[in-house]
Amino acid sequence: MAKKMGKLVAFIAGAAAATAGITYFLKSKRFKEEMNDDFDDFEDDFEDFADDAKEAVKDGASKAAKKAEDLADTAAKKAEDAAHTVAEKAENAAEAAGEKAEDLAEKAKDTVEDLADSIKEL
Repeated sequence: MAKKMGKLVAFIAGAAAATAGITYFLKSKRFKEEMNDDFDDFEDDFEDFADDAKEAVKDGASKAAKKAEDLADTAAKKAEDAAHTVAEKAENAAEAAGEKAEDLAEKAKDTVEDLADSIKEL
């Protein structure tokens, strides 16, 4: 009977070891699957983050380009206004110089006529 009891104990120990081995294998397999799922989720999240970052950079570049275009338009408008102002002032200065030259010519003419009259009287 002791022999039978020893065989029974050995059988139970072997069955327990086999059960433990199978349980470990199944848990290990399930753990690997969960890790793969987690990695896939992480990879998907990273790709989404990368896409969002690319979109943000593209949006930022578009906004910067728009801002640069607006600044260039403003600068061009100011330059155009300044050019018109300078042209207007130059025209006014030329007109004033012409009027001054006419006044001086008239004075010179009067002076020459007065001088000519003075010479005739002598």
